[in-house]
Amino acid sequence: MVTLAIGTAKTNRSVTEQLVSCLKTGGLEIEVSNLGQWIFLGCKQTGTEFESNLLRAFVADAVSDLLVGVQQRQLIEGILRRHYKWFTATEREQLISRSSEILNCDSQTGEEDQRRRRQRRNLVYMRLMECLAGRPQIVLEGFVRFRLKEYYRELKLAVDLAVEEFMADQEYRDFILLLRSFVDIQTPLFERVHVIYKNDSYLLLDGNGAELPAEYLEESLPGMEPEDLLLSNLITLAPKSLVLHLPPEKEIVETVKQVFQEQVTVCSGCDLCT
Repeated sequence: MVTLAIGTAKTNRSVTEQLVSCLKTGGLEIEVSNLGQWIFLGCKQTGTEFESNLLRAFVADAVSDLLVGVQQRQLIEGILRRHYKWFTATEREQLISRSSEILNCDSQTGEEDQRRRRQRRNLVYMRLMECLAGRPQIVLEGFVRFRLKEYYRELKLAVDLAVEEFMADQEYRDFILLLRSFVDIQTPLFERVHVIYKNDSYLLLDGNGAELPAEYLEESLPGMEPEDLLLSNLITLAPKSLVLHLPPEKEIVETVKQVFQEQVTVCSGCDLCT
């Protein structure tokens, strides 16, 4: 009789249940035993058709699916709790979801790439086969920490990137709220303002299509981006309505829409747009 033992923390009940269910599908006899804070699943094969290497392969296959599937989420959550403990439960859920997306996306195109998941699974499988060949017993938590350092580093990197994106988005949202508060306290200087893009700069026109007098506009400072100057001028003018004659792919369009909200109209095509 060949026996392998897989251990995990007693608190990891869902992992234990799923692992038992998966291993039983292979016709293995499972013996559950408790040792302190750990639960060990003894995998026994009494039939003659299984040799020891085949048993290791089956167990490694089942554990690999578990680690790269359900357990991966728990590992990501553990990284967040350990390194970024200040996030709320709702924020953690968002970060777990985004981390998982990063792990399964091509770093160049941003599109989903299942090859990355298969590569991680193959890595886990090979490490498990190596480990089980040397000793018939492993503890999942220790295995991940000490034998899957490259896998854990990949998870940590994905979490770091997700947190970095989240913080940048939060800073952007706070910035938009600040700009809105500035607009709210301004007295509108014009009923309507049109924004057009010409010769690599933004021009502001009144409701009649005439350029706004220079005394209403700020001058550009050295190193100042045209978009920053535009936003600053629009906040100062605080028009009751704002018409953007700009290509929709320009980032400034979305920023202006978020700051001025219902006051903004994006023109779909007119004489000012050409």
